[in-house]
Amino acid sequence: MRISASVYAFGDISLEETVKRLDSFGVDYLHVDCNDDPNVFDDVARIRAVSSTPIDLHLVTDRPEAYFDGVRAHGVELCAFQHENVGRSVEVPADLGARMGLSVLPHTNLDVFAPYADRFSFIMVMTTTPGRSGGRFDDMAFTQIRKARQRFPAKAIHVDGGVDDEVSYILRNLDVQLAVSGSYIRKQPTVGSALLTLKANFRDHGHLVRDFMAWPSELPILREGEASLRSVLTAIERSRTGYCLLVDDDQRLAGVVTDGDIRRAMLRALSSGGTFGEHTFALDELVNRSPTTVAPQDTVADMLALLDAAPRAFTFLPVTDADRRVRGAVSFNHLLRSAA
Repeated sequence: MRISASVYAFGDISLEETVKRLDSFGVDYLHVDCNDDPNVFDDVARIRAVSSTPIDLHLVTDRPEAYFDGVRAHGVELCAFQHENVGRSVEVPADLGARMGLSVLPHTNLDVFAPYADRFSFIMVMTTTPGRSGGRFDDMAFTQIRKARQRFPAKAIHVDGGVDDEVSYILRNLDVQLAVSGSYIRKQPTVGSALLTLKANFRDHGHLVRDFMAWPSELPILREGEASLRSVLTAIERSRTGYCLLVDDDQRLAGVVTDGDIRRAMLRALSSGGTFGEHTFALDELVNRSPTTVAPQDTVADMLALLDAAPRAFTFLPVTDADRRVRGAVSFNHLLRSAA
């Protein structure tokens, strides 16, 4: 996941010194907030004078069209405007040169992105008050991120506001491509230590599994009594998760079937001279009846402790309550890609 460092979060030093300090530790983008102030391009010019790091411009204004000439003239690489401030569809010239995005709040209906879907590169989920530094992350943003990923799978997702080390871990897990951080970086002993924790490690701040897990409606879940090998394979293929959850009539987790379970069954069939026809395997022999699970109220630290103690690596964990009813799942298959 890329980190875009907010240049206005360091009020005690000059803009030029801030940019040089951020650049010395290799930040990916320099984030510039514009609260309806055309003079923002004077600051962009000052940044360009000391840095070649790409600029990530966030326009918080009801008239983004007034800024497009500046975006074009200064070669801004990323530019998003805040939907809630505009409240209408905006005509965006094709020659701006910037990768464009739409910034939305966690409760905004994602229908607003549809008019831009053919041309815009990313959706930015704004989790605190747009244009202000130091706000607390809104956990509803996790739901908005998952909705955006489902509805617009080809678009990058950026997140701005309240991103600390633990939130960054969750965002990487949700396949977010870029996170904006300002006050968190400023408060750490060094910029380097802040970037390390944002991209790799984290300390426990108490976020719970239920805050960011995928909900049952988003998962490949089949009733065990109605499932067949074909329906399980179809569910895995459609969901692209690599697994299928089987439940009983009370939605209790009865077992899990993964790509790996099916692959191992095929290898057993080959070793015994069998074939790959649908009736070669009984579904029951593919099901893991005792999968490792986490609870909705577990913290991220609890979950990682469980993973560290496990004898093998996991690509996902079902989330179940005390009665073993399925409440969701957490997938880890985006972590390696987001670290790139």
